[in-house]
Amino acid sequence: MGKYSIKDVETLTGIKAHTIRIWEKRFNLFTPSRTDTNIRKYSDEDIRLALNISLLQQKGFKISQIARMNAAQVDVEVKRILSDKKNTNIGVEAMLIATSNFNETDLKQYIERSVEAKGIKAIYTELISPFLARIGALWQSGILNPAQEHFASNIIREYLFTQINRIEQAPESNPLIIFYLPEGEYHEITLLYCTLLAKMARYKVIYLGQTVPLENLIATAKNLQPWALLTSINKRMPNEDVTSHFASLKRALPSTLLLVTGYQVNAEQATLPGYVTTISSQDELDKAIPPQ
Repeated sequence: MGKYSIKDVETLTGIKAHTIRIWEKRFNLFTPSRTDTNIRKYSDEDIRLALNISLLQQKGFKISQIARMNAAQVDVEVKRILSDKKNTNIGVEAMLIATSNFNETDLKQYIERSVEAKGIKAIYTELISPFLARIGALWQSGILNPAQEHFASNIIREYLFTQINRIEQAPESNPLIIFYLPEGEYHEITLLYCTLLAKMARYKVIYLGQTVPLENLIATAKNLQPWALLTSINKRMPNEDVTSHFASLKRALPSTLLLVTGYQVNAEQATLPGYVTTISSQDELDKAIPPQ
């Protein structure tokens, strides 16, 4: 059984620590244990309840109303909401609940229902990307089991691969984009999303995937002469290594457009040469690969 600090609960559920303390005092919703120094420690069941409360609040339940429910009644309402196929306004909390329970069926249905209702661009921005950021932070902090993070990520990867493969390859005369991850980089969901959008925009695409050695990338690109190379860099790398990577590509492929997104260039704000186009938003992605 987990023992979580109040800050852990805030990180996992999105509910502010101040709010949690108020709920404890006013409604007796949580009864955390205490350490010898009087520090609150919350259980796995507390985390589950907090996620359920957050979900119910999003669906219009007042906290005073939830406080009058017992655990079984809360579960019934949550299951009713999550099983309603007309409910296309899925939130991160619902995805986290499914992930924590290793519920593959629900997680897949949430993604499919949401995309069907709003389209892949809106859902990636509003749901999938925030969800991945949340579980990534939870995994790094040790709150979430790494197996759960891999479980959810693989389902999203599978979904994106399926959508990519459903689209017919564009004609040979259309611009070619090669998608790759640098050597040592394994986080490919953002790259898959970019690949899907490029294919939807009628670009010819070649997906090389994870950890591609630079010399192999250059040899392939020299042979195929793509219109652009697009990569995603998420692991922390020295800025000089990132700059050197693109300098090598520019020397070998002077007429190829170099596009990059990911944590390294967005959150870390790596300084890149002017010939590299950085992508930090959906609008910038749309501008970088306009429809053919």
